[in-house]
Amino acid sequence: MRDVPRQNDRVLDPRAQRTRQALRTAVLTLISQEPIEVISISDVVREAGVNRSSFYVHYSDIDELLADAFEELSISVNQTNMISPGVPHDAETGLPKTLMQYLEHIAEYKSAYAWALGPKGSAAVTHRLREQFRAIIEQSLLQYADRSTAVPMGFDADAAFLAGAVIGTISIWLSEAPEVPAKRVSVWLWRQLQQDFLRILERYALTNRPAARLPKRGRRPSNPGRG
Repeated sequence: MRDVPRQNDRVLDPRAQRTRQALRTAVLTLISQEPIEVISISDVVREAGVNRSSFYVHYSDIDELLADAFEELSISVNQTNMISPGVPHDAETGLPKTLMQYLEHIAEYKSAYAWALGPKGSAAVTHRLREQFRAIIEQSLLQYADRSTAVPMGFDADAAFLAGAVIGTISIWLSEAPEVPAKRVSVWLWRQLQQDFLRILERYALTNRPAARLPKRGRRPSNPGRG
């Protein structure tokens, strides 16, 4: 995992940044080895090579550490404008490169994300991931939509709707069909997002609305959980 400075880390001294990084890396390593329910703060600090008091300087409990660790994971890949029709697309599949990169990243840390988004996962982690996607989607929409034309709550609700769809799709993939390759999930998810994205933009009556860019080969989208 790459060492990506978190926003909160930038105000800390280098030693504190290293401690936080060590704790985040430790908890993700432990999740890949055993169920989160049996992981204690003692396990984390032992894996990180720091003392227990250092843990409490930075985090109040395991859930807060996990939320921070997963946020770092997700910002370690370039998600900017991930679903926007204007981002670079893969020549072979027609998919946005950033979307493919993100789902490949999910696949790399499959066991950790499967826990986080599963029935025994962390509400704090799910909330942070959903808010990140909402911000990404808002940024994409704002390339074409004037926020001032939206009815109260409308724009935020549109972005939240798409963010929930992304999180829900990833959750189903990891829990019910983890053997399906990331590229196949990307194709299915991109088809759905494009349709909803363009439908939302139609409500803003824009003249610069982008054209749909569906995956190549023109096949009907299939359920990612099917064979």
